[in-house]
Amino acid sequence: MNNNYLNTLMVLVFTISCMAQGIDSRNEAKIDLVQSQYGLSGEGVLTIMMDRGIDYRHPDFIDENGETRIAFIFDLLDDTGANDTDNPYGMGTIYDAQEINAELMNGTANINTDLFGHGTATTGIFCGNGSGITDAERFRGVAYNSTIISIIVTKDFVPPFDDDPGQIGEFDPARLQAGFDFASDKIEELAMPSVTLLNIGSISDPTDGSIALCDVFENYTSKNHSFVCGVGDDGGKENHMIAELTEGQETTFEINKGEAGNLRFIAWYNEQDRVSLTIQRPNGVVEGPFSPPSGPSGVEDVFLDQINIFHRAKDVEFAQSDSELRQLLIDFYGDQGNYIVRLSTTDLSSDGTLNAFLNPARYNNSNSFLNNDNPGGNINSYAACPSVISPSDYVATNNWVDIDGISRMRTNEGLPGELWVGSSTGPTMDGRIGVDFAAPGEIAASAYGEDSFYSSFSFNVLEDSDRHYGIQTAVSAAAPITAGVIALLLEVNPALTPEEIKSILQASARSDSFTGTTPNEIWGYGKLDALAAVNLALATVSTDDTFIVDEEQWKLSPNPSSSIVQIKHPSSSQAIQSVSLYTLEGVEIKTTYNTKTNQLDIKLLPAGTYIVRIQLKEQNIIRKLLKQ
Repeated sequence: MNNNYLNTLMVLVFTISCMAQGIDSRNEAKIDLVQSQYGLSGEGVLTIMMDRGIDYRHPDFIDENGETRIAFIFDLLDDTGANDTDNPYGMGTIYDAQEINAELMNGTANINTDLFGHGTATTGIFCGNGSGITDAERFRGVAYNSTIISIIVTKDFVPPFDDDPGQIGEFDPARLQAGFDFASDKIEELAMPSVTLLNIGSISDPTDGSIALCDVFENYTSKNHSFVCGVGDDGGKENHMIAELTEGQETTFEINKGEAGNLRFIAWYNEQDRVSLTIQRPNGVVEGPFSPPSGPSGVEDVFLDQINIFHRAKDVEFAQSDSELRQLLIDFYGDQGNYIVRLSTTDLSSDGTLNAFLNPARYNNSNSFLNNDNPGGNINSYAACPSVISPSDYVATNNWVDIDGISRMRTNEGLPGELWVGSSTGPTMDGRIGVDFAAPGEIAASAYGEDSFYSSFSFNVLEDSDRHYGIQTAVSAAAPITAGVIALLLEVNPALTPEEIKSILQASARSDSFTGTTPNEIWGYGKLDALAAVNLALATVSTDDTFIVDEEQWKLSPNPSSSIVQIKHPSSSQAIQSVSLYTLEGVEIKTTYNTKTNQLDIKLLPAGTYIVRIQLKEQNIIRKLLKQ
């Protein structure tokens, strides 16, 4: 049974219906300003994507020497290499850069190349270098010089297309632990600051921070590994119903199953309470009553024609929550029409709160509760874990031009500046706002694998992209934009902790007429502002005048200074290309830098704190300078 439950979860992850684009997303978040003004590119930062894979053959993930930018690919769903000597996790298959480069050299594709296309697209937003076309800046991602790790955690169902037979969907959350263990081990091995994005999640499980995976995430972030998961694409529909059980009375859920396929009803209530149920079909036939599980390990599963019921007590429910909750899960996989679930409370020992969810019940389908007079938030349970940085999604633009020169526009999903209609919102079940801020995922330019399902839709492939780039929207686009900005913050200050990064992003988020007063359960602290966030990060940079470049000692001395500052470095070090000076607000200051003596003249500047950017051939150095 557990495998059936896990496999069905595939309907919960982000799908191709969540696609769309625009370079406006980069401008809207002020990422272009950060990249041009400070020269930040994610250099020296590890960007880890947990998604559907990556087309490692795409130019975005290959450097100027023709070698891969990917340090590792870990395919958690392919156990071919589960017993390899480099794999201590007992599952999945690991590929290192040497093996990936061999595939590139041989022109073969023996490693999963992300048939669906979602993982490639979102990794491109996160950290693609844009080199698929001559003007690399046009479609490049946020942290475009970072080092990449791709961890394959799920596969979407893909129907047959072109000459490809397609693929079945696959997801097993029990394997996520190995993914996080692998990521943590490789962060330590590579000794780089990192940001990780888990780009899946949908409503189903408790959002009070109690699920077992919250412990996994907490352990991961406690090691100073920043972690992002978007709030989910379940917004625009009242698909979370909060009800109150009353002893001796019925609690009724009227459900419209308006779509073919499976519709899942999931309810969570206190372990101390006892609830039996009946189900009325669209033709009026009533099934039941069905008794509740007897004790904390009780199971009352019933399999009917086109309806499966899984009623589980707290010790055996599927999310492994530690909140003393029972789970009632009902799969309706047959006739469309109106169903009625009636719960009869025979023993009430708690306050009677019950949280019920429908999935899929989104803005763009007709599945729904018909009597939801007390709707709750629809943030997903992964994003609701307290240690996670959880962005929602808003609209930067609805327009793009496709590969055939045809102007395209998405309609009825929000106007520029508004929250995307499908973006999930808070609050969580335990009353937190849940959403940290919103990022402009509508719509983002993204990398398209040449043989992917994504690339088979020419109307989504971008003009002048040589078919290497297309559109991606929804929280699936907002989350990698966020993760990329975090990589830039870590480039500025690799010592920033996950808590400090979350605080910086919240504090720098901007409010406007769309967000209203913030923080709130829809927008969190406002809209992502990469430039303001980088400026706050710059303020945390050490004034220690000694730093290391390529294992050699450099000095910015004296610091503090009242007149002349010299950059001292060994003659064998990288040559300095340029030196720039900025205020903490990011305004560049014209000043004199002597290239022969490596001296910076600051004697005419007002006293205060400034940022020095030292541009080397292979990297940027950011230091804080105090003017006395």
